[in-house]
Amino acid sequence: SIIQRQRRRLNALESRVLAQDALLERLTERTADLERYAAKEFEVLHYNVLANHSGTNMLPWFCYGANVTKAEREEMHQRFYAPGPDGMKQERGKGWPRWAVGVLSPERIAAVEAYNDAYFRWENRCERLYQAVRSHHVGCREREPDIITLAECDCYDSFWRARLAQGGFDSTWRKRPRNVSADGCAIAWRARTFGLLATGGYNFGSSMSRTADRTCLFTLLHWRRDPTVRLLVATTHLARNPDSARQLLARGYQYGSLFRELLSFAHRHNAMDVPVVLTGDLNAKDCDELAGIARALAMLLSSPTHPLLWSVVDAPTPATTVTEERHLRIDYVLYQSESLSLTGISNLPRLRSPIPNAVHPSDHLPVSARLVIRPHWARIEDDARQWLACVSGNTAVRPLSGDALRTAFTFFDKAGTGLVSPLQLEAGLQSLGFPGLDSSTVRAALRQAGCESEGGR
Repeated sequence: SIIQRQRRRLNALESRVLAQDALLERLTERTADLERYAAKEFEVLHYNVLANHSGTNMLPWFCYGANVTKAEREEMHQRFYAPGPDGMKQERGKGWPRWAVGVLSPERIAAVEAYNDAYFRWENRCERLYQAVRSHHVGCREREPDIITLAECDCYDSFWRARLAQGGFDSTWRKRPRNVSADGCAIAWRARTFGLLATGGYNFGSSMSRTADRTCLFTLLHWRRDPTVRLLVATTHLARNPDSARQLLARGYQYGSLFRELLSFAHRHNAMDVPVVLTGDLNAKDCDELAGIARALAMLLSSPTHPLLWSVVDAPTPATTVTEERHLRIDYVLYQSESLSLTGISNLPRLRSPIPNAVHPSDHLPVSARLVIRPHWARIEDDARQWLACVSGNTAVRPLSGDALRTAFTFFDKAGTGLVSPLQLEAGLQSLGFPGLDSSTVRAALRQAGCESEGGR
């Protein structure tokens, strides 16, 4: 009968549902097992997107399409930056084309404007910029990044916020403090991978006495599948003109202030032991030179600074900006090497012609890296290695804080007694791989520092 057939179909459906429930339970258990052992790996991408308000070909460092000579460009720069009423940088429309008249013919001026319409206009670039941050190559894989940071980011409320949300990213943005600058820094994170715990930032100038005209943005994130794992992301855009020695000192000051402010942010949010990723357009041809200036200032002024300063490492890439004036690497993904390991970097094209163009929608290329959070024990071992380098007469790569020294001690004091025996010390030396260094050398250094007890412990 119809009722019996319906009952049989219902029983069959109930059996299938029960089977699906059992399968779902097994898959949930399997996923939990995999998450216990899966490495905390993530990919971060940084991109200077060439702000809409400054994205024009009618500037003396661009003027693509007119085959500008070096002498012509220098003449246009002088006119553009002339002091007083003769300068045109602050004018609406940047004084175009008055500073080019007499240097470029009307036909070449028209060619500059035509190139601008084709490749610089925001409506022709915005969607291509978004597609550039949505997918990238790290090694042989093409995929979406987990974290995106943007420099020269304007149109955040009218474009970026909604477009990133459509792609599954939460985000935050901080505007530059100058009224005439509509751009700022943005950080976006994959919503199903990370959650936001805190955000902050600060504004800065090129020295303590200068008016603030730049900004830096901080975010503290947690891993959704393991909320005990956190990540601190910072992004900024330092003073322009990477070829200027005077600006190098300004950038060194700015770079040093970043680590002081990062220290304050980490303290406020109980995040001193959280791994840090720092990205940005640093406008520096050598980020190690900036770090050297910042470290020298920190030691000279005895200024407290975030531990990142002493263990910051960059993910190497080719040139990241190519114009008719320059071919430089100034965009960076930096990371805290004591707590993060680099497992892959972006595959950037080696450009021979200036950008933006039909392929690349900004005058910069996006840079990206794959990083993995180091296990806690590996970080303890690294602290012990740094301590041992100091007491054995070598130079440590980074200074150790009080917490790091206590952590290093636990590497040798495996029994947790608060004392390290000669046998424990020798075992630690062997584990760290210091051939030719015996415990007597280390004990002599400790004795000289007044750290060894009478019992040889």
